[in-house]
Amino acid sequence: MLLGKSKFDITPEKAIYLAGFAHRKQRTTRVERKLYVKTFIIHKDGKNILFIIADLIWWDEKFVKDLLDIIAAEYSIPSDQVFFHATHNHSGPQTSSKFSKQLGELSKIYLFNLKNKVLASIEIAINDMEEVSMHIGKGSSELGVYRRKNVHGSIKMKPNTDIPVDNELTIISFINTKGQKKAIWIHYSCHPTTTDANIISSEFVGVCCERIEEYYTNATVAFLQGFCGDVRPNLVKEDEFYRGQIKDMNEIGSLFTSDVIEVMKESEAASLKGTIVCSKQDIPLRFSNYNVNQYVPESLINEWPAIVKKNLIKGYTLVFQYIQLSEDISFLTCNAEFVQAYGFYVKEIKNNLLPLGYTNGMIGYIPTKEQLMGGGYESLDSVFYFGYPSIVAEDMEDEIKKTFKTILGGH
Repeated sequence: MLLGKSKFDITPEKAIYLAGFAHRKQRTTRVERKLYVKTFIIHKDGKNILFIIADLIWWDEKFVKDLLDIIAAEYSIPSDQVFFHATHNHSGPQTSSKFSKQLGELSKIYLFNLKNKVLASIEIAINDMEEVSMHIGKGSSELGVYRRKNVHGSIKMKPNTDIPVDNELTIISFINTKGQKKAIWIHYSCHPTTTDANIISSEFVGVCCERIEEYYTNATVAFLQGFCGDVRPNLVKEDEFYRGQIKDMNEIGSLFTSDVIEVMKESEAASLKGTIVCSKQDIPLRFSNYNVNQYVPESLINEWPAIVKKNLIKGYTLVFQYIQLSEDISFLTCNAEFVQAYGFYVKEIKNNLLPLGYTNGMIGYIPTKEQLMGGGYESLDSVFYFGYPSIVAEDMEDEIKKTFKTILGGH
């Protein structure tokens, strides 16, 4: 196995609107931590696999498609072997215009610069390839809390410790022939939302990556986000979540770093046996006939119908991709914000599989049937920000699980 890497600064050069929180109205005031795009190319079994991982909330679908076309033309890497992954960072810029502006206004200048930096990062990574082995460590981190709670018959965004969270922490280290760690991937499932400060940062996951790079100076460290749609950091007072300040972000980042280091101590050499396998499957996202007009927030009454009209023309498509690097590690990705129940489900289907959300685009939340029946932010309230025409159809859960089995069944 050969691996090449690069790391490019993608921090906005000017004050910008951040993505993810509707209550932030102003442009950023300063930069706390720089944002990066970290590009990795893996060559094995005659195939090149490209992972492009950025400190962004998500990738825009058209942006991804345009770059996939360029990558295919210039480097002969097909689209099912390319993964644009985002850490789901809520302290970075908006990258798409398909959602409500309340989630952050897109800067076309930023997107133009981002495109050029991504393309440059690919070129550098390709010219950096060297032989590597792989080590994998598995452990846990207790940073996340389930965020849906039934209060007097209504689902509220409150900490619910009765529901176990997916606290699995997986570390993949790529080590060159000199014994140096060349790249480290950290996989975990939790919203990077320790703070809503109007300040650019890479959130607690970025804090962790930077500190691990201080330990291993030759390594580029990247975070891989799992299915975390209903899990957020354990910042709780008197049974209520709160958004912390920068100091809270740094403290959570330090705790996470400690967990990562402990897991890395238990890492073991992973097999490189098993050929590279890549597959891709699309399915249309369908919606209920339920009339949600009575629930539209007043601030979105005019904007939401226009977003829906525009999105209906383009359609709503779930894009699943599967990549097996070896018999010891594989990934299942999707261009959506899946809740953790789907992560548990795919891990039951296949051992050593890591689910990745926010990959190769973004549609919106994908709740379970049970959650759809209960309501709450993931099921109903988010509809208006992401431009869904209604809530997701309840039978989509069965169709999605069937698709998971199909795409993983032969592997």
